Formats: sequence, structure tokens, C-alpha cells
Amino acid sequence: MLRNRSGYKGSQSQKANDRDHDHASYLPTTNRHSAKIVRKESKYLLVCLFLISFSIVMYFQRNLSKEKGFVTVLNIPSNEKAHEITNNVKKFSDNQSWPGHAIEDVGYPLVRKGTNFVNDMREILFTPDSKGKTLMDEFIQIYKNRPDKVNMCGIRFNHALALFVAVKQLKPRLVIESGVNAGQSTYFLRHAKKDMEIIAIDPLDEPICGTKKRWIDDSGQTKYYTGDKFVDIAEFDWIGMAKNSSITPSRTLVFLDDHQEVLQRFPSLMKAGIRHVIVEDNYKRGEGATQSDRDGQTPKQLFAFRRKKDNGTLNDANWLYANLVSYAEFPALIPPIMSKKYEGTRKEAGGFMFHDDKNTDIVPPILRSDVNSDDLEKYKQIATKLGYDPELKDEESYMQFMNYNQICYMDLLPMAWRLVDMW
Repeated sequence: MLRNRSGYKGSQSQKANDRDHDHASYLPTTNRHSAKIVRKESKYLLVCLFLISFSIVMYFQRNLSKEKGFVTVLNIPSNEKAHEITNNVKKFSDNQSWPGHAIEDVGYPLVRKGTNFVNDMREILFTPDSKGKTLMDEFIQIYKNRPDKVNMCGIRFNHALALFVAVKQLKPRLVIESGVNAGQSTYFLRHAKKDMEIIAIDPLDEPICGTKKRWIDDSGQTKYYTGDKFVDIAEFDWIGMAKNSSITPSRTLVFLDDHQEVLQRFPSLMKAGIRHVIVEDNYKRGEGATQSDRDGQTPKQLFAFRRKKDNGTLNDANWLYANLVSYAEFPALIPPIMSKKYEGTRKEAGGFMFHDDKNTDIVPPILRSDVNSDDLEKYKQIATKLGYDPELKDEESYMQFMNYNQICYMDLLPMAWRLVDMW
């Protein structure tokens, strides 16, 4: 065998291996033992890191998979929960086919901003409590006992339901009601919450539209500013009341049912820090019971405005939208198509849904009774309990369930206290 210059027999690779072995043999025994331990601990460390990483991934996957309305193999629900989830999946699928989709920007027929309780109306109304009763069950009993069964110029089922749910969810200490008329909305407010104050405002002492008598709350917790005692909502010293703690702005709800321009109402409310507002007469463009309703100043009319040449109205729309935390239109109970057997004609002033509506400018209803058999059964039970025809053939049945005017909830952006005296 050939020898290299050092006298070593074998190939260069063998030489290198043997050299490394010889070098290691000169290491102290303790160092060689430590090297083995380090290599062994490194293996254990890698295994532990892998297991920890895997556990973290599984944790987030399990929690992120709990999207409402969907079942995953990592979150297998009970039979009762599975039935609820299945119903939510149906509802989600049903609403995907709904023509109207709210956009988070001005210039569209259907607008929204942020999220609030209005987005959860179905769950709020139909989730049973520990006794198996739902909020809808409670509302039906209150609605059956309402003082004015017709309420010709006032709220009916859809808007009364919206107002009732809003009070239940927001739990206000004070409700400021601008526009009383027959007292029907005051009735629903009081029955939604017994222990709150109400300020009821109306320029007239007597109701209009043939209603003979106004319902008066005798609880002692409602102050009436009507007739000779009338004071417009914008003229109250809300700031002074907030400063001396007569009112709690964050726990105050304003209900506007007075057919006045909305923007005119907001300065005094925002300066006082009042945030929660419901607008009942939220007419679409071109509709309205009064000229003021048709002037393009309801929230829905403002937000749908697109003409660039009228910069004043467009600026109003942009300002209002920018000064909202959230905006949402309450859904009606059922879709317009449920009135297909109604024998009357469309109401010229608006404020009522009609069977051939395109539905591109209204949110999906609470119950998709047009495509979902379970929802249809729920609706039939509600109509029957109230004594109305579910097919809405007659005038009164139609008016009860199709009276809908895009009633909306607005969460106002509170004004900075430093700016209150400057505006």
C-alpha cells in the first residue's frame, strides 16, 4: 500500500476520519461525556418545542373554528347545540340570497357602520331562557294588550318590536321620546322597562288620525311636555342636566318620532354626551308622510345621496357618517313577498313593504318565512296568537306586518368636553 509523506497508510478520507478520532481521544473524559449530554438534551428540546408548537396550533384552530353557524370536527356540539347551529347555518345560507347588502360607506341605498345589538335581533328574540320562554313570547303578550289596536298614525308590530328590543338591550335610565301622539310608543317603552324615567315631548295635547284618547303612563316616572308645556327636544338644557347629574348621558336613549330633520336634533344631544338614538321615520328617498320627511334629510336619504353637484347635502351625509360609532337599520319580522295575497295597492307615501319590492335597499328580515319552513311556522304562530291572517289578505293584517320604515339605531360619537362650549 502506498504511503503518503507522513507515512500514513490509506486514503485521504480515512486519514481525516482517523485524525478526528485521534483528536477526540486527546479530550478529557468529562468533556466527551458533556458533549454527549448536550447532543441528547438538544434532541429532547427539539421534541418539546415540536409538541408545544403543535399544542398551540391545535388550540387556535379549535377556537377559531367556533365561527357562529358552523360545525367542525374539533368542536363537536351536543344534540341541542347542533340543532341550534344547523338553524343558524340555514339562516346564514338564506340571507346570502337576499338582494340587499349593506355597505360601510355613504352613497348607497343600504348603508351600515360598525356592529351593535341590531345585528343579533334573531338570536335576541328567539333564544329561550331557563324556563323555555323567549323575548318574543314576552313581546307578543305586551303587544296583545296594547291600548290602541289600530294606531293609525303610529308604530305597529315591526317598529314596536325594534323599540322594545332596544330598551331591553341598552337598559337606559332615561328615554327621551320626541313625538307621542296616541301614546303607543310610551306604552311599549314602559312595559319594556319598569324602572326608568321617560320624558315625553309633543306639541299637541290630543292625538291625531282619529285616535280618541292618548295613553298616559301613570307610573309617576314619565314627565309630559305636551300642549302648552311643550318644549322642543333641541331646546332642553341637556348639558346642564348632564353636569348636575340630573341625567346620565351614556344611559340615555333618544327616540325620534317627530318627522323633523335629524341633523337639527344632534348638536344639543352630542354636546351633552348623549349617544343612543333611534329614528323611527327613516324614509327612503322620495317617500314620507310629510314634506319634511321627503326633503332628503332622514339618515337613509342622506346616506343614499350621490350627486356631487349638491355639495351641501353630500357634506351633511359625510359629516353624519363620520360622527357615528355605529348605524344599523332594524330588520322587519318577515319579507315583503309574504304580502303577495294582499288585495290592496301600494301606499303612495311609503312606509309599507309591498310584495313586488326588489329588496335591494332593506336588510334581511328576522324570519326568512319565504324560504325556510321553520321560520314560516314561527311567523304563522305569531300572527295567529295576535289574531291576524298570516296570508295578510285583509287591510289590518297587512298593515300590522308590512308597516316598516327602516327604523334605525345610531350610536353617536361623543363630543370632546373641551369643544362643547366652542360649538
